[in-house]
Amino acid sequence: MPRRPALRLLSALTVVGLALLGTPGAASALSAPVPAAPVVALAGGSTASVPAATVPSTCVAGVFCAGAASGDITPPITSPQWAYTARNCAEAVAAESSGFQYEPENHVEEGAAYLLGGGPSCVANRVGPDTELYAKTWPPSEGTYGRLLANAYVLDDGKGQRVAIVQADLGGIPGEVHTYVADHLADVGITRDHLLISATHTHGSVGAMWQNGGYAALGGDEYDPRVFYAVANGLITAITKAVSRLTPAKIGVEVGQIANANHNRSGSAWNLNPEAKNGSGDTQNAYRFVAMRVDTLAGVPLGLITNFSNHGVIVETFNYYLNGDQASETTRSVSAAIRAAAVADGVTFPADWQVVDALTNGAQGDITPEADNAGWNYDAYGYDGGLDRSPPFGQFAKMENGGDRQTPEALRLWRDLGSKLTSDVTIDARMDFVCWCGQGVENDPFDPYDDPKYDPIASCGEPSTTADDPSYRSTSREAILGTGDGACFPTTVYPAHHREQQLIVGTAPVSPHVARVQVIRINDIGLAAMPGEPTIQMGRRVERSVKAAANAVQAGLFKDVFVVGLANDYMSYMATTQEYEQYDYEGSFSLFGQQTGNALKQRLAHLGQLLASDVPVEPCTVERNCIEPPPTTELAIAPMATAPDVLAGTTQTQPASVQRFTGTTFSWIGGGPSAEWTQNDELVELQRQSGTSWQTVATDIDSTVPVHYDKCGAENHWTAYTDPTVDATPGTYRFHVTGHSALAPGQVTPYTLDSAPFTVAPYTYLTVVKDGDGVFHVGNPAPDPLANYRYRSKYDTSATVAGLGATFTVPVGQSRTIAPGEITDAFGNTNAQTITVSSTGVQAEPARAATEPTSPQLVCASAGQPNASVPETPWTPGFVLLAMAMAGLVIRRSRTARS
Repeated sequence: MPRRPALRLLSALTVVGLALLGTPGAASALSAPVPAAPVVALAGGSTASVPAATVPSTCVAGVFCAGAASGDITPPITSPQWAYTARNCAEAVAAESSGFQYEPENHVEEGAAYLLGGGPSCVANRVGPDTELYAKTWPPSEGTYGRLLANAYVLDDGKGQRVAIVQADLGGIPGEVHTYVADHLADVGITRDHLLISATHTHGSVGAMWQNGGYAALGGDEYDPRVFYAVANGLITAITKAVSRLTPAKIGVEVGQIANANHNRSGSAWNLNPEAKNGSGDTQNAYRFVAMRVDTLAGVPLGLITNFSNHGVIVETFNYYLNGDQASETTRSVSAAIRAAAVADGVTFPADWQVVDALTNGAQGDITPEADNAGWNYDAYGYDGGLDRSPPFGQFAKMENGGDRQTPEALRLWRDLGSKLTSDVTIDARMDFVCWCGQGVENDPFDPYDDPKYDPIASCGEPSTTADDPSYRSTSREAILGTGDGACFPTTVYPAHHREQQLIVGTAPVSPHVARVQVIRINDIGLAAMPGEPTIQMGRRVERSVKAAANAVQAGLFKDVFVVGLANDYMSYMATTQEYEQYDYEGSFSLFGQQTGNALKQRLAHLGQLLASDVPVEPCTVERNCIEPPPTTELAIAPMATAPDVLAGTTQTQPASVQRFTGTTFSWIGGGPSAEWTQNDELVELQRQSGTSWQTVATDIDSTVPVHYDKCGAENHWTAYTDPTVDATPGTYRFHVTGHSALAPGQVTPYTLDSAPFTVAPYTYLTVVKDGDGVFHVGNPAPDPLANYRYRSKYDTSATVAGLGATFTVPVGQSRTIAPGEITDAFGNTNAQTITVSSTGVQAEPARAATEPTSPQLVCASAGQPNASVPETPWTPGFVLLAMAMAGLVIRRSRTARS
């Protein structure tokens, strides 16, 4: 029997209730319009609060205006995450029960049998169960490494055209989210075709936003209207704030290169492209970095809109922290660097001014990040690195490093653009819909490489009696995942998938079958928005075709066209037809066959021509392979508490006074995840004492203050971290918590907590280390894998030894003694011990005491054993969620009757 049958039944009830709210079949059958405002949740839920959007009277008559804002789109902790199938319950349970001895994919059948045979449910199996039932079939998240952000720009050309360009820390954008957000922006003058939302593709973001069953199974759990609400209304708030900040502005664009932040992971497939062999100048690399600087007319920086091709895949399989991966680190780093540079140049920022970097993704289907954690070992338990259950602090350090790699070039281009900005701006946009209707895809006159003839002998390397595939120039009506192993099948296996041995055939309720495509013009720059992950070469072909098609109508319209991937919708991958022949991962995930990318390219080129001709998009008809998606009728329900919280506002452990490089934590009992969910408001602030007051220096909205969550019976346990870096300001600090707990279902009350003060002091244990060439360097301390998550290099390059360089050699047979205080760096760190260096090694007396990492322990406030302190009644959240489902049925039926 399962260990907690009540929770298993509650999980089943919630799956049924939430399915009633968001089943794909019901969604596709309804056509009632989306409400003009978010639906009010039952039992105390609230609608999104967006500021009134006022436009300055000066933003007319050709005066270009811009506004920018960042906003929080993080759902409550315990929301399942995006994309890793190893996170589904069957695999996760099997991997954990096996002690992480093998790769989790080897445990799929074992795990499924384990669950079907009466093993614990995903929820009940964990020490901290998700009793608010965000996790139904995937394990719940356990914390945040920085909030997930939406970075929004609104541009108005003063001639009647206004666009919003938004970066979202998400794995992908469900088309329904784009529709929902657009429908809620009508009052601020942003139409659906003028709204571009690009996902960073972080795999540490939320998953339960898709109504399609296949995406729910593979991309992040069953659809949850509370998660949809958190993300969609967070986007609305960020964009509306940007509208309210519109001010006369100027803009400029420049292109640079970043060579150390990404690489092509599928070079053998890329090499099949003709461009790899004909001297076109294309390479498999994706080093191009596009920067669009926006300032007010008075010279105050709004920041950058950038474009760079990169996956968000530093996060690994068993990292349960919601996070934006290296892209989110980039935007934070670039924004801070621009602000600091502007201040150094004498710019005075208005109060509450945000400098925003909106990092749109490019054609990144085969492009993956370059980053490192300086080679430090963060493995605290000795498991295989890919399945390490240690706190994922080494991954966080690697994300920080990956993000920082884009900052120097972003700042260089920002500076260079300072004298090249213009306020004479013309904006326009077109959007259309491409159905996957099995349509034929005509040869593109602007792309000489998209029409190779299918030759079974050439592609398979063996004789074949099969004639040319008659469906080769067609898209598929079905979404199919293949093996992805490069295996060659010499005959047509499935229509329009001539080499694909299908694993899953997805009809419309299982996978999206309508794709959104869009072209935006900003002066002579075009943005071609694609609904997923084109490979870098597929993206280049789109850029060339859109540019050539538009310029054929209006000469010189576009100087450059840049693909924006993962935009407005998500249709998985788009490989070129030649890359499809390799049938590696990117080809096998081109769901609608080898013409997936070409069908989108064809429509994007047509949109470029319509824009150049200044004519609207034709009505959507099946005859032109266009199906208008139905209005977003899935209910968005605000997260709310489902049960009273026990002992909220109780301190558990206090932080310790530390030196730099030494992490410390503060733990307390707080509210449940829904009660503590307050978008754009800090839960935890790290404060430094300044005289008699406290100054906030970081919050959990930043990635510098991670927060972890545990459930212990009815108690909600929270832990905040800090990890002082090499240059952290010495002084007295504290954690300040502004939390919320539930008194009853839907009734939330605030509480505040202050930790005990603690000090951060300069580090006094600097030493020297020997590298493989026999050279000695002043070295930073190795990180504690359970406490340190900020990036640190192995060597302290700002240090000196007795006033000389930080690097030296010691001849064989000789030694060197370094007295206390002789090592100093630029930040006041030093050595308090005597260090003896010989050609064979380093000895320090007295050496700093070693600390043994220990596994984090969950201790309930009133008992020593997990889940034993306060019995929790699981029926309350079940009844509340069932009531939400019933309300959804009533509302839907009433809408259907009205329509």
